[in-house]
Amino acid sequence: MVIALLFFIKNIYTFGYPIFPISIEDLGVTWKPNPEVLKISSQYAIQKTYDMQYSYEEIQQFSGFDYIKNWLFLDGIKAKINMLFIFSLLIFIVFTFIKKNKIISLICISIITKSILVLLFSAQYRFFIDIFFVIFFVIFINYFNQKKSIAVFSVLSLIFIGFLTLPNILQTYLPSFKLGNFMGKFEKEQLYKPSTYDYNKFQSFKIGNLKFNVSKKYPYNFDTQLPAISESFIFEDIKASIFPKLIDEKNIKKGFIWKKLNPEEKKKQKKLSILSTIHINRTNFRGFLSKEKAVNLCHVKYSR
Repeated sequence: MVIALLFFIKNIYTFGYPIFPISIEDLGVTWKPNPEVLKISSQYAIQKTYDMQYSYEEIQQFSGFDYIKNWLFLDGIKAKINMLFIFSLLIFIVFTFIKKNKIISLICISIITKSILVLLFSAQYRFFIDIFFVIFFVIFINYFNQKKSIAVFSVLSLIFIGFLTLPNILQTYLPSFKLGNFMGKFEKEQLYKPSTYDYNKFQSFKIGNLKFNVSKKYPYNFDTQLPAISESFIFEDIKASIFPKLIDEKNIKKGFIWKKLNPEEKKKQKKLSILSTIHINRTNFRGFLSKEKAVNLCHVKYSR
């Protein structure tokens, strides 16, 4: 009961509603997300389920069979991960029936419950990847002794270090793993000196009482002075006709709330959309998205 109460309090404090990401039991707190933003975010989560390979309108036309088939047979590595997820669940369910162990049965029920929730809301592999580790650990807990554990750990460590050290392996053999395209080339200096990347190129704007910065020709704000807003967030706010507002103009630490824009503020906001057009035309998200998908991605927030 105490854990559930803490869970609800945490969600209300960070999200504005008791259960993330569902907007039920509106408590009227000032920091809750705008309803239109929640709608856009929900649509985007559905598109991310299918790796942005279908538009929201196309997904809405899917039959029940299409929902499953298209998710299992996506282009690229994510289809393999999805298939492995379903196969692992089936194996673990059979394993649980064979073992007839109370603790294993409870773990199985927990995994199935989580899997159903993930599949219902947004079946992205990042939300269920931890299930692989749990299943592997429970099935092989009696097989691994200290010697075998160290051997497996060493081999897997070398594999992951190899991928991080030589990212061109991922880019060549797993082109559908999009994050690999953000990894730079290997330099011998990184073996003894931490790598740094300085960008610090941005433009400043002001809408309402908020003066903010937007990174130039780059989708993220890792090196931009605060407060900073990504281009994709601006598109989302344009669709909702809202924008962040400082609670206290003299103290940014008090945070932000959203506010409806007046006609003059809307004009300023629309001018900022040119930034995203520049980004799409010149970078196309570093070349791993088609222009059509990049436009689609810029019109919604990058994963909530």
